[in-house]
Amino acid sequence: GTSSNAVVYVWVKVLEDLGSNRDIYCYFGNEGATNASDGNNTFLFFDDFEGTSIDTTKWDTSGVTILSYGGSIVNYRSNTSNHRYLMYKLVTYSDVAIRARQQDTSIHPVIGLVARKSTYNGNIIDNLYYARFYSINATEAQAQIRKRVSGSESSIQADPTYYPVPNVWHIQEFCLHGSNLKHKLIKENGYQPVGPGEWTATDTSFSSGYIGLFAEWNNKNIYTDWILVRKYVSPEPAFLSAGPLETFELGSRRRLLLSTS
Repeated sequence: GTSSNAVVYVWVKVLEDLGSNRDIYCYFGNEGATNASDGNNTFLFFDDFEGTSIDTTKWDTSGVTILSYGGSIVNYRSNTSNHRYLMYKLVTYSDVAIRARQQDTSIHPVIGLVARKSTYNGNIIDNLYYARFYSINATEAQAQIRKRVSGSESSIQADPTYYPVPNVWHIQEFCLHGSNLKHKLIKENGYQPVGPGEWTATDTSFSSGYIGLFAEWNNKNIYTDWILVRKYVSPEPAFLSAGPLETFELGSRRRLLLSTS
């Protein structure tokens, strides 16, 4: 937004258990402070695809064709006329949220995220969950949560309302906690939610596995700017209150107490 309605989103790493109230202090006003932002130190996993080629020590690329890599963006598609995946292969996760900034410039665009996959091999399409924004036709798309189990694919959730196709940048998130699944989608235009902004479902087929980026077919043209994996509990912690501003005697630093519950 713009003044006086500007909004900033700040990610904070909380070392303690997320199941109880925590206080977070926001320090500001020190012009001499250096930038301490670090996605790798904040999230369980973070990649903004810097450099000149994808890091194959982190990513299994067997299921996709990398079309381009540069400017902190990876462009890829499935290497066959079926679902394939660009998979993070170092760690399996259970209760997490996977978030990515994505765009598909195809005629019928599709963007999606993969979770709890039984193997990181991107050529193996079975035993996983995925959440996607799926183009029904050239102008409309549908939010879906789906799964594949032993060669059979089925829908867990599908919004019957269709929305404008995802051929512009979106922030997409797939949240998993036990049997609870949540799909979030935000159009990057004033940070506006798509439709209701989130969809929920329950399923007990998979409890943990690998995460990755979904590729629909080999005629899709998907761009991903960054991906992160963060802690997730259901329900999520919520803002509770803000305390009074405090001013320090040293320099011009001030701090604001933000409490969560």
